[in-house]
Amino acid sequence: MRSLTLAALAAASHYEKPPCGSDEVEGQIGQGGVACLPQCDMSTSCPTDMPSGVTAKPECALQDASSSKMYCGLICHEDSQCGDAKCQILQGNIGVCTYPQNSESKRPVFSYQPYFTKESHTSAFEAFVKKFEKTYKTAEEYAMRFAIFVENRIYIHRMNMEHSSATFAVNEFADMTWHEFRSIYVGGFKSSLAKRWNGLTHLGTHKYSGAELPKEVDWTTKGAVTPVKNQGQCGSCWAFSTTGAMEGAWQIATGKLTSLSEQQLVDCSKKEGNMGCGGGLMDNGFKFGEENEMCTEESYPYKAANGECKTSCTTGIPKGDITGFTDVQPDDEQALMEAVSKGPVSIAIEADHQAFQFYSGGVLKKACGTQLDHGVLLVGYGESNGVKFWKVKNSWGSNWGAEGYIELEMENSPDGKAGECGLMSQPSFPVVKGGPVPPSPTPPSPTPPSPTPPSPSPSSHYEKPPCQSDEVQASVQGLDGPLCTPKCDASGTCPSDKPSDVIAPAKCMLQDQSGDKYCALECFADVMCGSGKCGKIGGIIGVCYYPESKLEGSVHMDLQNNDLVV
Repeated sequence: MRSLTLAALAAASHYEKPPCGSDEVEGQIGQGGVACLPQCDMSTSCPTDMPSGVTAKPECALQDASSSKMYCGLICHEDSQCGDAKCQILQGNIGVCTYPQNSESKRPVFSYQPYFTKESHTSAFEAFVKKFEKTYKTAEEYAMRFAIFVENRIYIHRMNMEHSSATFAVNEFADMTWHEFRSIYVGGFKSSLAKRWNGLTHLGTHKYSGAELPKEVDWTTKGAVTPVKNQGQCGSCWAFSTTGAMEGAWQIATGKLTSLSEQQLVDCSKKEGNMGCGGGLMDNGFKFGEENEMCTEESYPYKAANGECKTSCTTGIPKGDITGFTDVQPDDEQALMEAVSKGPVSIAIEADHQAFQFYSGGVLKKACGTQLDHGVLLVGYGESNGVKFWKVKNSWGSNWGAEGYIELEMENSPDGKAGECGLMSQPSFPVVKGGPVPPSPTPPSPTPPSPTPPSPSPSSHYEKPPCQSDEVQASVQGLDGPLCTPKCDASGTCPSDKPSDVIAPAKCMLQDQSGDKYCALECFADVMCGSGKCGKIGGIIGVCYYPESKLEGSVHMDLQNNDLVV
């Protein structure tokens, strides 16, 4: 019999030795090196499929000298990261994986641009606005959002250089400051265990039984997790964690995956202690589910706003079929692994770090802290490139993170025994008739949103000193000049009249040593401050001040610690 040998052709990856793929450009880099480079615009992540043996990191950091367009390359520090290619050092110890140039044919020349050019920033912002359909009401707002975008873009670049296991990218939140993003999407408090159990049928504490644990678990592949949802500008993470846990428990018990209504919890569970878009607790959500039927998402759709409680809907889980909850032994990795092997588990994490805003993939190995402020859903665990991780479903939409998910380091977390971002502190899951399963820990319960500035007064505030009679000349640590600061009123609003060349908004953001609160012009770049300067006092956030003026007689003030909870 004639035998035939069939060879499977492996699909080519990006960044291979030329000739390049149809979506790549063959570019010249440095002295005699060439590489295949996919185009990028910073509103999308670079392709991550790489040649075998390559550990260098794809990054949107190469610029075509002739067109100013940006391209992805494999950023390296040594040859061992490049497989069959070489690491051509371009700046300090940073290089790009390249192959030898075999011919003298004309190719575009590329340079490494760690902080990019103004043209690149402008092009990237235009692409960002188009992709995410952003609209800004005025030229001032456009300029302000562009300045924030540039700061965030540089931050993302730096984070990608500093982190080896996680990647960060421009997403729909790139025109927001971290303080704005946190006030909308993050917040909450860690309630006591006694409060958590109050009024809800506590069905015991799950402790590790000693049974052999699966090597990996992923409920997204087993039909127990609904598609990623988006809480929008509403402090309702607790509602999404609650429904996610119930959805998983119900599917495992009955075989039916039903998307449940977060809006029902936002509107109807105030008696249980929740505050709608103002925050709440997953345990209070479970208490509501124990005492009421749970509506389907389709019959009671999400509106990202507080509303009146509807009295009729299509039943997703009948009243009485949620019988209580089980918490998981705190700070016990094996107990949590065993619990999530039986079904999704509600967890609370500390997410008030900017790395969360632009996370796009990989395993996050960063000290987050353990002050729980955000409710999410644990759907499994696994291992990637030798790094063990927990797989977590978030509620910031599928454009965020790895299609709406984040992987958090499982072992050796810098956050200690509570695990990465405190995720092992308060895990729990609801119990339904016919089977065990899903979640319920303790985050959110926000304070009111920051107020809108008031109408202008007859003369301009925030001018260069000397200040007006209703202002105080203030100094802030780290700034080499003063600023004029009127007091915030009782509701936290500020005079909105300001110098004609200033586009920075007035915010109630400073306080003196006695605790009195004062207004200042919040900025992110000098262009927002007219004849003044933007002095950074908290991450990328700053205040407009006047370095040419004398500090004598100034009252020392600090940035307010406004931890909004949502």
